[in-house]
Amino acid sequence: MLSKSEETVMAKPVIRPAQPSEYDELLKLVTAAFVTVDFETNWGHAINRKHASDQHVYVEGGRLAGNFGMTPMTLIIGGVKLPGYGIGAVATDPNCRGKGIMSAMLKHSQDWMTEQGALVAMLGGKRSRYGRWGWEIGGQALNFGVSLEYLEANGYKQASGRKKLESDAELKKWLAISNRRGWGVVRSVEWAKMLLCRGFYSVYCTSGKTAFAFIVVNNRNKDNAVIEIGGDAKAAACLLRDQILSVPESKQVSVTHGPCCDSITEMLIKVSGWGFNVNPSWQIKIVDLYKTLKALEGYLTRRCGKLVPGKATLTMTGTKQSAHIAWGAKIVVSKKGSGPVVKLSDMEMARLVFGTPALDEIFALKPSVTGLKHIFPIPWHIPPIDGV
Repeated sequence: MLSKSEETVMAKPVIRPAQPSEYDELLKLVTAAFVTVDFETNWGHAINRKHASDQHVYVEGGRLAGNFGMTPMTLIIGGVKLPGYGIGAVATDPNCRGKGIMSAMLKHSQDWMTEQGALVAMLGGKRSRYGRWGWEIGGQALNFGVSLEYLEANGYKQASGRKKLESDAELKKWLAISNRRGWGVVRSVEWAKMLLCRGFYSVYCTSGKTAFAFIVVNNRNKDNAVIEIGGDAKAAACLLRDQILSVPESKQVSVTHGPCCDSITEMLIKVSGWGFNVNPSWQIKIVDLYKTLKALEGYLTRRCGKLVPGKATLTMTGTKQSAHIAWGAKIVVSKKGSGPVVKLSDMEMARLVFGTPALDEIFALKPSVTGLKHIFPIPWHIPPIDGV
């Protein structure tokens, strides 16, 4: 790594991990770019002094002109763990905009993530801004309109002993549930403790001898929507009842759950007096197409069952990647093979593999490969509290 004095005299800008000594300057840059966001309060889990090197900075003339965070994040899909990164705090010094700095940083992120062995990358932000770099909206967040009337009609009338999740024992229970389900991201103890400090959200759990359950509440919404729920289904339902009663004159609450059929899902369907729907989760980018599909090969076989035999080569035209997929009694992913070739932009490939709607509702594939709609899109979801 070049010294700061060497960077100062170099004409060519440098993109590199931030140094701990640059944290204050980095925070000032990001705050100036976003204007209204209190990063240390609301995003301290992703941008903080201890993990300053997770931020990558664009250095020009010895000063920071841009930043983008690359927080290590392992995505869970069907129990399969896909190593990747959460991209956040993408910022350019307001005085340096219009020079292609963001484009240079995002190009650097692709190269760097590939070197690190990442398979996918997730971020929030404008689809129009990041789409040309391969990100696309995707995932399946199940949203339920849970009513007090339906909760009580189904027998959930008792108090839950609702309290804020604080103790180490409660933390471990929360992690045990979130890390063994088939969706979300892997949460370490350190990550979970930082999540509990986020200003946007509050985590509540049951107390006493009641079976353990938890909910994560979005404090930014007037109705305090529940953006994550888990644990014992009956105890979770009682937590939802107490959550509704905690908001004056409230009769219902919006609840988001991951794409799975479990006891929580079954409970939510019963108590959803206001209906339910499916919305996108985050934006996702495929960093390594072949390794991503290869890692999901077994899960896709279990999920799809026996299919009418077929095969195709999927090609990403932006980053020049390809993977061959064959299906029938099982799904087999390889680097090369015969059959029709489906060429898509990186953004379109993310939409095909990880999008939200049914495949035939997104776009027409050319050539048409009927079997792909029985395989894709792959369901996934990341709770907003993990957002970077």
